[in-house]
Amino acid sequence: MPLALRQFMNAEGLSSWGQIFAMSTLSLAPVVGFFIAGQKYLVDGIATTGIK
Repeated sequence: MPLALRQFMNAEGLSSWGQIFAMSTLSLAPVVGFFIAGQKYLVDGIATTGIK
């Protein structure tokens, strides 16, 4: 992913920050999706681990 973000910079080192921000947001979407989908199981696992 860092290499793909690096491609948004031109030869002078200037970048289009809007495109970089959009690409960063899209790269976080799967991680956030997995967290939201598995949050119930994560919380249940943590809660039941402390019970003896």
